[in-house]
Amino acid sequence: MRGNAMLLVLVAAVVALSGCTPTATPSAAPTPTPTSTPTPSPSTPPTGPVLAYAGDCASVFADPRAVLGFDAEASPGDDAADLPTGLVTLGGLSCSWVAADGTFEAVTLMALPVTEVPEELRARFEATACEWSFDTPYCHLAGSVGGTWVMVSKRALDEAGTPPDLAPVLAAALESAATAPEPIAATPADEWWDSVDCATVEQVAGIAEVYAPATFEPGYPAGFGTWPTDGMLASTDQWCPWFSYETSEAVWMNLLPGAGSQWDDADFTGATPVDVVGAEAAVLVTVDDNLGLMDEREVLYATDGANVLRIQMSPIPLEDLAARVFAGMADAGRS
Repeated sequence: MRGNAMLLVLVAAVVALSGCTPTATPSAAPTPTPTSTPTPSPSTPPTGPVLAYAGDCASVFADPRAVLGFDAEASPGDDAADLPTGLVTLGGLSCSWVAADGTFEAVTLMALPVTEVPEELRARFEATACEWSFDTPYCHLAGSVGGTWVMVSKRALDEAGTPPDLAPVLAAALESAATAPEPIAATPADEWWDSVDCATVEQVAGIAEVYAPATFEPGYPAGFGTWPTDGMLASTDQWCPWFSYETSEAVWMNLLPGAGSQWDDADFTGATPVDVVGAEAAVLVTVDDNLGLMDEREVLYATDGANVLRIQMSPIPLEDLAARVFAGMADAGRS
């Protein structure tokens, strides 16, 4: 129809220009079959997480000795083990290199999507800055390339207080990041727990009720320091400790919203499956006690499919406390 109409318009235009009436009406040209152009479907944003450096610490430095100045092998940091963590939910990676000769020389690295790092934190370490953590001075330097933000850190060993030269270390790390897939944080889902503070957890889990008449106060008496990225990780890894000075007992848990997607890939080798009300799966993992309280301790990991709860210490069975947390967080609402 549209082709015929256009043809009539053209014929009329020719008649008007020539002043003549055509003696014969030409046969209509066949209407071409329109070629349909597929409408591109909107791209689905990746749900993540996509880990910085593809989750491989060994890919950060091609020759660690040449960059770091000491013999060391890369290993995942405490926040990047083969177990569910809030850092992984953000697409982050933590790595460490410790001197093989047993000295205290070490370098750590944390990489995250630039979009997950507050501007204040990015600006804070554009130049090397040192601060105390865990009763030790550490120096940090950070930068970004593409969508990857990288912070390298080293313990300050110089008695004169001279900061270590971290610029070559950061430059090498950024060079590797530029050729690696850019990290992407997991997209929050409705099933994720709300990001809550420890006071809320204490209320919904009934901590005071469980341990009465002993009083448990927020915090832990040991000398734990802070790390520059602790605050930004709280949304996916909320650490909540309580301690009773009356009984010298502790409660120590981490809420990991969104970490349930890591469950099937976690390395729970040697773990003991246990039942936790409100959880789809739960295991007890025996680990070396780096708190100096005992040789070994048990850590409970439990998931409801979307979230993960980790509990390391409790005066009552870990499974019982976990059940209270799952029930309380369900009642508190979901994001």
